[in-house]
Amino acid sequence: MNQQPRTTERVLAEETATIAFLKRHPDFFQQHPELLVDLRLGTREDGKVIPLMERQVQALRQRQLDLCNQLRTWADAARVQERQELRMHRVVSTLTAVDTIEQLQDKLPTVLRKEFSLQVVVLWLPGNPEPEVDMGATELAVHARLLERVAHGRSVCDDRLPSELLHTLFAGDTATIASVALIPIITTGSGGLLALGADEKERFQPQMDTVFLDRLSGLISATVTRIIHRTILE
Repeated sequence: MNQQPRTTERVLAEETATIAFLKRHPDFFQQHPELLVDLRLGTREDGKVIPLMERQVQALRQRQLDLCNQLRTWADAARVQERQELRMHRVVSTLTAVDTIEQLQDKLPTVLRKEFSLQVVVLWLPGNPEPEVDMGATELAVHARLLERVAHGRSVCDDRLPSELLHTLFAGDTATIASVALIPIITTGSGGLLALGADEKERFQPQMDTVFLDRLSGLISATVTRIIHRTILE
């Protein structure tokens, strides 16, 4: 009876099973020392066979190097997260200190530009899209299109925002804007919008995770709601 050829899948399955067995029985070669004679461990540049102990040391060194690299990656990520949390703390401190819409429109863009190195920050709030600016029918229509982009309540990143939307958002600063984040301001009334403009195209990409931006949306929305309710009570 002819023996069937070993397929790649079968070889991989056998290797996986062998590795698992040896991990469960680390003393296997101690119990079967005769097998050590047949092991192929490679050769040095001088042609001599690499001793088993030396090969183990090499493997342990490589494992230690991989662990160090992994720890370094985790440490770098932790430092980035810590800086992000410190920035967010300063934003929250600003939000808790404001008592009027005017204060919010004055202080929030300033702290966001400083903390996150942004080119432009624009805050449109319900009933007051842009202080000191009267928009015509065209501008109002573009403003409605922008609000539609975040009507689902989630932030949006875009590095190809149409020029008319950019102009309505940032007026004379459009030449330096390469990517934009649109953050919804959700209140009991009509919606508002926070627009972040960056000069780096890769800063706000469409496929980016918006968890941080949505968190910012919630904080600002809560602040606007607090101010509105306070104004009503007064």
